[in-house]
Amino acid sequence: MNDMIISKLKEIERNHTVKILYAIEAGSRSQGVSTPDSDFDVRFIYMHEKDWYLSLDQKKDTIELQEDKLDINGWELAKALRLLRKSNISLSEWLQSKIVYQEVPNFAQELLQLYKSAFNAKTAFYHHLQLAKKNWLAYERKQKNPKIYYYSLKSILACNWIYQWKQMPPNDILQLVENADIPAELLMEVNLLIKQKKSGTNQDLELNNLREFMDDELVQLQSVGHGMSISISNEREITLSLDSFFRKMLNLYDCQQ
Repeated sequence: MNDMIISKLKEIERNHTVKILYAIEAGSRSQGVSTPDSDFDVRFIYMHEKDWYLSLDQKKDTIELQEDKLDINGWELAKALRLLRKSNISLSEWLQSKIVYQEVPNFAQELLQLYKSAFNAKTAFYHHLQLAKKNWLAYERKQKNPKIYYYSLKSILACNWIYQWKQMPPNDILQLVENADIPAELLMEVNLLIKQKKSGTNQDLELNNLREFMDDELVQLQSVGHGMSISISNEREITLSLDSFFRKMLNLYDCQQ
């Protein structure tokens, strides 16, 4: 599958006349909790040649391709940088992926440092909190699926990480669990949920301690969020750094044509 993914990425570059700067595996496979039936969620950041940007018209800034178990989705570089400035949580996860299919040298390393310097703890906290609430509501109402349960818990733990450290949370749920200092009886249920997620079965789990923990956390985190201060005071400097990085990538790509 790896060779097929790389081939598809090269095909996208040819068909759309773009340069893919960074392409990774996202979702469950990148987190080590995939099932045999899991799709391959390939995400990438790309850019056009300079002339594409010299236009008054707003143009499409995403590329999508879906085939069988392949879900490929890319963001144009300027779009990715604007989302970085908003502490977008998907981009945070992309930059931490351990499965990299394609990369311009040092691209991810530089972008990760920019992400960390622009990180707004309160914004990221609320992104994760809303995702946790959305998934938990879906689970409670109709979709008794361990996958939804798992992602709601992961977002709750990410909120706790952000509140404690004021830094971007890791993408590894085991790191998040360890940081949360969870009691033994609750940890047993957390590990059971993770195991269930990996198995791919949809059997509803009676995890009473974990259910109570998550209900309480969602209420408490809402209160915690109100008290968090906005952590960014250098927005102008951040924008200048992102502009500089964008221009550098444009020149690099232009030289390679």
